[in-house]
This record gives sequence, C-alpha cells and structure tokens, in this order.
Amino acid sequence: MIKVKISHRELMRHVKFWLFVLPVVLGFLCFSAYPLIRSLTLSFTDAPLIPDPDYPAQFIGFENFVRIFTIDMTLNFGPALLYTLIYAVIHVPVIMAISLGLALILNKKLPCSGFFRVVFYLPALLPAVGMSIMFRWLFTPSSDGFINSWLQSVGVENPPIWLGPGSGGLGLFTILIMSLWGFGSKMIIFLAALKNVPKDLYEAASLDGATAWQQFWKITLPMISPIFFYNLMLTVIAALQVFNESLIVGGTTKETTFVVLYIYNTAYTGANPRLGYASALAWVLFLVIGVFTMIQFAIKKKLAYYEN
Repeated sequence: MIKVKISHRELMRHVKFWLFVLPVVLGFLCFSAYPLIRSLTLSFTDAPLIPDPDYPAQFIGFENFVRIFTIDMTLNFGPALLYTLIYAVIHVPVIMAISLGLALILNKKLPCSGFFRVVFYLPALLPAVGMSIMFRWLFTPSSDGFINSWLQSVGVENPPIWLGPGSGGLGLFTILIMSLWGFGSKMIIFLAALKNVPKDLYEAASLDGATAWQQFWKITLPMISPIFFYNLMLTVIAALQVFNESLIVGGTTKETTFVVLYIYNTAYTGANPRLGYASALAWVLFLVIGVFTMIQFAIKKKLAYYEN
C-alpha cells in the first residue's frame, strides 16, 4: 500500500480552496440539483401543491406523461407549446438580426459610437418585471393605456385590443414587440466578437475587389460564427422559457399562455393545484429544449469556424 504524504502547507491550500468554492457547491446542490431531482420524482406522482396527510401522494408511473401527449395535447399543453414555438420562430431571428445589425454599425468608427453603445445596452439592465409592467401600461386596451389614449386623441374611435380577452393574435404580436427590448446584451457580445476579427482580412478582400456584402458573408460571419451560435443557443432557450411577459402582459388568452405560464398555473393556481403534473410538464419542456439544443450543436459542428 502506497502512502501519500501531504505537507501542512499543501493541506491548507486544499482546505482554502474548498472553503472558497463551498458556497457555490452548496448553492448548486440546494437550489439546482435537489429541485431537479425532486421534480423528477414528483413527475411520477399525483402530488398536490399542499400535501394532505389523509391523502398522501401516490406513485402513478407514467400517467402524467401519457396525459400530456394524449388528452392535454389538444386541451391545454398542445396550444401552449404551439404558441411558444410560434413566438420563438419569430422572436429569435428578429432579435438576432437587430443585435448583429446594431453591432456591425457600432463597430465602425462613427461619432458618438460609445454613447450609443451605452444607450442600446441600458435596457438589458432593467428588471424584466418592471419592463413588463411598463409595456402593460402602454398597451392596456382601455383608454387608460398610453397608446390607445393617444390613438383616441388623434381621432381613432375604436383602437385595437392589444391585450386580454378579444385580442387574439394581436396579444401575441404585442408580446413579441415587447420581447425585442432586451437586445442589448446580445449586441455587446456580437460587438466584442467583431473587434477580434483581423483587419488584414478585410484589407486583402478589398484589394481583391470584394464588396461589403461579400466581406460580411465570407469574412465577418465565418469569423464570428462560434459567438453567433452561442447567442443563438441562449436566445432559443430563453424564447422557449418565456414567462414574465406572458404572466404580466398577456396570459389571459390562449395565444399568450405559453408553456412555462401553463406549468406555473398548473402548479400554483386554480382550485386544484397539481404539483406532480406540473413537474411532468416541466420535464417535457426540458426535453424539447434539449432537442433544439442538440440540433444547434450538430449545426455548429458543421458551420462554426475555429482557428485551430
């Protein structure tokens, strides 16, 4: 048997290391790992939100998942997933185009470019709940809403019903408009990637007669492709988990009740909150996000450019 001797100094170095990382490890175990495992176990039960000692939660196997893909697929979960995907399909390319377009403009040597970087990034620092409340006030259908009040002042007798009952697809459009407000963080990441593109490549392309559009497709986009896919992945995941806008701004119609809000309503609202069924819904959403993420990783391996 080999005995390994550790000096006192080496031991103290290990102790200090674990003391520094202990808060992070405990935080992960308590607030990430345990809830994840707990939700998985609950997804196989009929557990209510508030446990009843007389009627303890029963293990029901895959009944929750069977219900999700049969009855609930046409009842509530299916429409919620459909409108979540519609939201993601529209939101992701639009906000990616805005972020990259502004980053390309700010990357040029323009007057006051530093000022505009700060201005465009500031909305990303504002709390999502506060922004949702502000947009709800702007788009309130009654005359109390800023936009409809202004429309009435200029002679529009019946302004649109932006949100709530009767809004239909316009409610989804309103949430899409609101969601574009937080493009600042993605823009800054794109801007940092553009700063790392070698200028020599553009000079050589210019000497060969390449146009600005050709330089973008042949130099800029390939060189920032890893960052592009990084932003794309985060944007897709965030779009599939949209919640604040749905809860505060919409959420009262079928078109604005997205998957995460449906999970929240199932677990915490109504006459019979079902925590077990909500946990199963959350795991189905996790699998959907996982599928989209794997697809993006597969595309990234073929299209992303790395110097090494």
